[in-house]
Amino acid sequence: MAKIDKNITQFKLLMKEYDITFAENSFYDNGKKLLEFIHIFDNVADSRIPGKCIYSTKFIVLVVFLALLGNCETWQEIADFAEYRYDTLSKYIEYPETLPVHDTYMRVFSKINCKTLEDSIINFLIECTKNVVNDNVSHNGFEQIAMDGKALRGSGRKYDTDEKIANQQIMHFWDVSNQLCIRSVTISEKTNEIPVAQQVLSELDIKNKIITSDALNCQKETVNVIVEGKGHYVLALKANHPSFHEDIAKYFDEHILKIMNTSNYYKPEIEKNHNQVEVREYFRVDASSFYQEDEWKNIKSVVCYRKKLWNNHTKNESYEYRYFISDLKDVETIAIAIRNHWSVENNLHHTLDKFMHEDANKTMDKNANNNLSLVRKMVAAIIVLIAPLFKGGSKQRTIKSFNAHYDENLVRLFKFLEGKELKELLNKKNN
Repeated sequence: MAKIDKNITQFKLLMKEYDITFAENSFYDNGKKLLEFIHIFDNVADSRIPGKCIYSTKFIVLVVFLALLGNCETWQEIADFAEYRYDTLSKYIEYPETLPVHDTYMRVFSKINCKTLEDSIINFLIECTKNVVNDNVSHNGFEQIAMDGKALRGSGRKYDTDEKIANQQIMHFWDVSNQLCIRSVTISEKTNEIPVAQQVLSELDIKNKIITSDALNCQKETVNVIVEGKGHYVLALKANHPSFHEDIAKYFDEHILKIMNTSNYYKPEIEKNHNQVEVREYFRVDASSFYQEDEWKNIKSVVCYRKKLWNNHTKNESYEYRYFISDLKDVETIAIAIRNHWSVENNLHHTLDKFMHEDANKTMDKNANNNLSLVRKMVAAIIVLIAPLFKGGSKQRTIKSFNAHYDENLVRLFKFLEGKELKELLNKKNN
């Protein structure tokens, strides 16, 4: 049975094996590819009156992107960056006679059409990921998309009052295999994640891809959309389907020992971490064991995930049970998909919150906040691509190393993302 591709992991191992670094001379081209990159924002639209715009949309977006890549976070830092980096950036970007103040960047971002900005970013990142990663690693399994929502915690106001403004909610569609956010949609206060997930899944190419989500999106109509798109699903199921959840819990309580001794229906994992031992067990049964089989399209498996924690010092142990449904039958593939789903938290949300401090941003305008988040995710995706070429590979270390020689590395970046020189280097080292 095919497993799930981990393209970025393979890419990291490949760069380590051949000892390719970002300082390779072949990645330097005096900024020709940087000049080409600038045009990816040509189609980004905003609602300003054209004849009254002092600063072009492209200039504003470019400066914000380059500033975030330069480890800036606030609108004021972005405005300062444009001034301090004038000597470098003016070689590639046509600067206006006077520079915008920080409020201007925020105001323009509030006017930008999110869809046109996201399309420009995603198309560019997908092409870069293909050139740099996918063309250089092997593919023999499924790819996985994890759906999950995130709150921008700095966007709310006036808590515990009648005038409360709730935090802005964004739904992410995370390509686990390539560590790339392929869609992010703001959740309106008049709706929730469920219809948004169904709409976006119907628009994405999900053929032969495994879709995972939390229990909120474990819905029969969502399953229908996935199956119609020729995708696969591994969905968490909780008490939002009370009778089915109760039947599953009761069934595994009675049959778990028997399943443990059945080949191809049980998969254990053991992980030791400091003073704690974590045992993860996956128990699979055929969906035909439950009367609701016909209500969930193509359902083949019901899975119990049991996690046991054992503390070596206190000798205390605890158990946690979770349940999943899937149209797959291989317990190992399902287990990998369940574990991989946390990638959206660990590699996307954690990066945005802890490394890029997204929650600390107090921008009140939701459109500006969403557009700024799109650019953050663009920077995060690029950091993932270049991290294996910096010794150590962590995101924080990568961005610090990149900024230590910002001018040179900025030129190298876009030559590297084209992928041609990387392929030539790999061929030479392979030979």
